[in-house]
Amino acid sequence: MILRSASLSGIALAVTSLLLLSNSLAADRHASARTEVSGQFSLLLPEGWSIYDQSAALGAPGSTGVIIFSASPLNPPGSATADTEALVGVDRGDLPSFIVDRQRAERGMACAKLSKSAIYDIGTQLGRDPALSAMRRQFSYVTPRHEDIVLGGCKGVKFKLEASKGDAQNHVIIDVRAVSDGQVLYLFGLRNLAHNYAKNVGVFDAAMASLQFP
Repeated sequence: MILRSASLSGIALAVTSLLLLSNSLAADRHASARTEVSGQFSLLLPEGWSIYDQSAALGAPGSTGVIIFSASPLNPPGSATADTEALVGVDRGDLPSFIVDRQRAERGMACAKLSKSAIYDIGTQLGRDPALSAMRRQFSYVTPRHEDIVLGGCKGVKFKLEASKGDAQNHVIIDVRAVSDGQVLYLFGLRNLAHNYAKNVGVFDAAMASLQFP
């Protein structure tokens, strides 16, 4: 009996070791890699993700403009510009992805703080999204609901806006994290159909938690 117990214990240990090794290998397959973007910031992206700089693709690289992070390339082989269908997939959230809209920082947009007027201006800009047309009059008087956050060591704000909540096919969620390094205003965001938002927000949250400025 003692020998049998010892044998079973050994088998159990071997199985446990194999399970740990299997989990480790699975984690490696889904590992994230820190990626530097245009010398402006770095973040962790799932292995295999692509970066599409819209301004650079159109021949005007610079510190401003839209960058799209996606699970697969947006531009077809041999083409510098993104495929229209792929961009629709990004906008709807069919393709796992998120974006950052880089804009020149205005007065009141610093790493230490975004001023109330800056937050109002950002909220008003977001309120111009066609999906939010029914709420646009409200945004002209009141800053959309937001919460204070910290991104990359800088103080920013998070906006989460929804439209067509009663229509499952057209329910849109706009989730934007705004932050500035004093030179550039970064609007990191998801604009997804609600059923896609649920599957994409995890990667987005992880990327934002890993954000670092130089």
